[in-house]
Amino acid sequence: MSPKLNLLPLISKATMLAACGGGGGTPPPMTYTIGGTISGLAGTEVLQNNGGDNLTRTINGSFSFTTALADAAAYSVTVLTQPTGQNCNVASGSGNVAAANVTTVVVTCTAPPPITATDDPLYVDQWRDRGSYLPGRG
Repeated sequence: MSPKLNLLPLISKATMLAACGGGGGTPPPMTYTIGGTISGLAGTEVLQNNGGDNLTRTINGSFSFTTALADAAAYSVTVLTQPTGQNCNVASGSGNVAAANVTTVVVTCTAPPPITATDDPLYVDQWRDRGSYLPGRG
């Protein structure tokens, strides 16, 4: 056999290897996470992004939704379930992804102020119905 014929199997194997995965094709699109920070939380809250992708949180600190979004995709973070005895508000919770992870959503939880007798007209009416007098209420 001539030496030229012995190289043929090596050349054909190299050609097959180069053809099976080398280059070409479109890479998958980049995706980015949506998140931010939570403060003041003293219970359990459920956040949502775009009406789904529920995220249950019980601690303060950073958070990130599981589902990543493509560049330019819209996001809208809301509170689905408020913690017992608290109100949580979202700031910077909506926009469009700008080729980077979103880390600027701020969730702030606070306890509502207590209701006093002067704040609750039903409370005052209970005393009025009993014939008691409250100063300034006639």
